[in-house]
Amino acid sequence: GILALSEFIRDDYLKTSELDRKHAYILHNCIDTARFVPGPADAALRASLGFAPEDFVVLFCGRLEPDKGIHKLLEAMENIHDPRIKLLIVGSPFFGRTQQSPFLRKLEQQAETLGDRVRFTGYVPNDSMPEYYRLADLVCVPTLVEEAAGLVAVEAMGCGRPVLATRSGGMPEYLDGSQAVLVERGDTVTDQLAWSIRMLYEHPALCTEMGTAGAARGREFSTAHYYEEFVRIVRDVTENGGAQ
Repeated sequence: GILALSEFIRDDYLKTSELDRKHAYILHNCIDTARFVPGPADAALRASLGFAPEDFVVLFCGRLEPDKGIHKLLEAMENIHDPRIKLLIVGSPFFGRTQQSPFLRKLEQQAETLGDRVRFTGYVPNDSMPEYYRLADLVCVPTLVEEAAGLVAVEAMGCGRPVLATRSGGMPEYLDGSQAVLVERGDTVTDQLAWSIRMLYEHPALCTEMGTAGAARGREFSTAHYYEEFVRIVRDVTENGGAQ
């Protein structure tokens, strides 16, 4: 049998496999729900990054590569002219390594037109990420390819942050019930991201509702639940022959 991180991955695998569907199990990924929890923003960290209390901070977190769609998010920011809407980019091209990449240099050039409305932090260890999620007003996951699971979105939900994401791969099922805003990939993704960011900025009560719903959904991806599901699947295979 196989363990798939999402229904999307399972179904995609089975398109080219003769494996009986009943032996293709779904085991959704997990986060540390003891760390990724709602809480107040770290005002000192937010200020040190150059953000004022009245700023609406959109957070991108991930590897800085084209598939992640960060260049499209920057294009969206160029189409938003309110100086209070700002972008925080957390990540690097090569995880913890410090090497530059041609794509990162292009992003930095692209961001120059936005001035102080964009901040790059470079790589941030996962242990510190809850603080970065909490200081954001919105977390954006603009992936342009099929995303298997999208842990950034789950971590953001766990911290009670509203999520804006592209409809890709397993993202819709992970975000189900969180009231996340999903936009379509394709030629209009930049315009959709820009419109959605402006809309959410103008509706703080909706952002609050999304954050509350997301936090409840995020708790469903605990390591304890992951372990229980894993044990259930193993028992099903060993005791019942994998009949689900």
